[in-house]
Amino acid sequence: MRIWRISAVLILVCFASQLPLASQSEEQSALWKGIKEALLGSQGKEYFESSMKDALLPSLVGTLVSSKPAAHPNEFLIAMDDEKTPVVKLILNKQLEKPLPPGTPISFEGVASDFTRDPFLVTFDVTTINRATVAHKKSEQPNQSSPPPNFLAI
Repeated sequence: MRIWRISAVLILVCFASQLPLASQSEEQSALWKGIKEALLGSQGKEYFESSMKDALLPSLVGTLVSSKPAAHPNEFLIAMDDEKTPVVKLILNKQLEKPLPPGTPISFEGVASDFTRDPFLVTFDVTTINRATVAHKKSEQPNQSSPPPNFLAI
């Protein structure tokens, strides 16, 4: 079963790496929505235990809601569906030199380690997080095409 999980994740990663950067954020959003839907389903806990736990998931992007400790954080609450409601907790294996402000777009890859349904929260162990610079929507810049997302390492 573990080999199947790793194979499925590798297939997703290979597929995602072939997409243009502009559509990668759409694919990441679709991936997260699929994960959340499966976890909220009637077999959510079983899905997490058999398909996600201890598996490295492809890169996802969310918005930082809060972090702790204040001066040198290593624990981050991330919103994925909006910019206010944390649904992901990242546990970094080291502390950052300085805090990030709430509202910062964050890109991360991690190993799923825990899940609670109520309140909904998926915990990932991560070795790094990245500050994601997201492109402006086309509707905000009607005469210009949007640049692809750019990821900056923190």
